[in-house]
Amino acid sequence: MESGISETNEPEVITPTIPSTFKPTPTVPPTLETHNTPTLNPTVPPTSTPTPIPTIISHTPIDPTIEPTTISESNTAFVITIEIEVPTPVPPANTKILAVKNKNNSYWLDIEITSSTETYDKIIKNVIINDNQEYVVRLSKINTEQYRGQFNIDDYLLREKTLKWANNNLDIKVENFPERVACTGSMRPIIHCGDKVIYEPANHGDPLQVGDIITYRQLVSDIDASTECPVYDDVITIVEGYIIHRIVQVLPSYNVNRYMTRGDNNPDQDSCLVKEEHVIFRALEIIPRYYVENDLEYDYQLVSHQNLLKERDILMTDYQSALLDYNTKRSLDSAKTLTSIISLLEENLKLLQSAQQGITDAVYWDD
Repeated sequence: MESGISETNEPEVITPTIPSTFKPTPTVPPTLETHNTPTLNPTVPPTSTPTPIPTIISHTPIDPTIEPTTISESNTAFVITIEIEVPTPVPPANTKILAVKNKNNSYWLDIEITSSTETYDKIIKNVIINDNQEYVVRLSKINTEQYRGQFNIDDYLLREKTLKWANNNLDIKVENFPERVACTGSMRPIIHCGDKVIYEPANHGDPLQVGDIITYRQLVSDIDASTECPVYDDVITIVEGYIIHRIVQVLPSYNVNRYMTRGDNNPDQDSCLVKEEHVIFRALEIIPRYYVENDLEYDYQLVSHQNLLKERDILMTDYQSALLDYNTKRSLDSAKTLTSIISLLEENLKLLQSAQQGITDAVYWDD
């Protein structure tokens, strides 16, 4: 590769974007198409950064009046998103379609479920149609064990827009949404790996407000990027799944609220607004280290992970300097220096991933 580097020629300066985040999904432009980041020759830096794991901090109950804290930790450049693990189906509820309604040329199903296990007058459920299409459905209690709700169904699922056809052809399942928090760090120091979060349905109690920690569903298909994603540059980061972040702004719009959210440990707000209809839970209480099984291993891996993060911060600073030097001089020595730092970053990434896996292994995940 060195033979391609010349000190006499002046090719166009290459300034790649160096990703400093670790996310399970690609960066997506407003058209919701995959966005490829340019890479550097002679080699490329690591394409992802592992999610930081929190240091050991004593926990306090959530106070919704408290604003997110100022970020001062060494790894604040890492934008992390908390995701929730795959849900476990609840015992089948008796579900019945009551009506098919046309509202402004879109179709809605009125449904009724019967369940003896609920403790709230208002609940939110994951309703699955024909094993492939999922909906966040809000229901209200009408008597001791029955709840009713309504949701906008995709038109293609209703080949005939009649109640009889829907009852004969739509297979409806009802599940609880997941509650376990994965081992990520966007809500530090409030939520840590291995903590248990106690929730209430988002439609229960007082209206959602700034300071509330919420769990919401985010899918690309749910988002109109042109109106709901106030991006900072020309790309949008959309992480699909269940996210738990804090509301930093409430944006009323007609009869539907939208929420601006941010992880307490993230430097910026999330890319897209959250619709009220996609909010599932509001956090009430956090029980620290509830799921931690191996305290000794858990603490050791936490310390190791934090030390590696500090090392990575230094390496990233060195990388930026080496990249600038390479783009300025285009010399063999600058290329060798840049390549050496990239190798150190790649090794650091492997060690970070190992430490993160060690933390995850020290936590009980089976319930």
